[in-house]
Amino acid sequence: MNGSAGPSVLDALGLAALTANCLVALDKCPGVHPIGVGEIVRIISKVVLKSGVLEAAGTLQLCGGHEADGDTLFSQEGTTQGDPLAMAMYAITTVPLIEKLQSTNTKQVWHADDARAGGTLLNLKAWWTMLSSSGPSYGYFVNPGKTWLIVKPQHERDAKELFSGTGIGITSEGKRHLGAALGS
Repeated sequence: MNGSAGPSVLDALGLAALTANCLVALDKCPGVHPIGVGEIVRIISKVVLKSGVLEAAGTLQLCGGHEADGDTLFSQEGTTQGDPLAMAMYAITTVPLIEKLQSTNTKQVWHADDARAGGTLLNLKAWWTMLSSSGPSYGYFVNPGKTWLIVKPQHERDAKELFSGTGIGITSEGKRHLGAALGS
């Protein structure tokens, strides 16, 4: 690199090795130690951006400060899978939708594209309706087939009536969620 803002000559082969995150054998005399070319760029981008993302997304979007498995956000839209900036970008871009949904008087917790809400049945229905109708304008698309409403047994009949036709599963038995059990 020269004293300007960037390199004076771009080495295409060097750039390919950098972006491929390939392993290079380093002779340790004795033995060989693999080092990851390109890992430094990934680590620096996460460290530099993390504080700004946490400030922008705050406590509304948990993925802004947490890593996903393998630093990858799997989605049908948005950033390239494996992009080290994916979680940060997703955290920031979902904040307006999350803030809009706060008007439904529910308690929300988001981690990337996994949204959870708690509240009364009427407030949860308002939250679901708003998320379903407003989400697509923010690039968020609900998947009712993967959505579960966990209620107390005495509220199960009312929940099934209120949420009929939505495609949401309703149970009072509990469900596993991201490895943790919810409900009884």
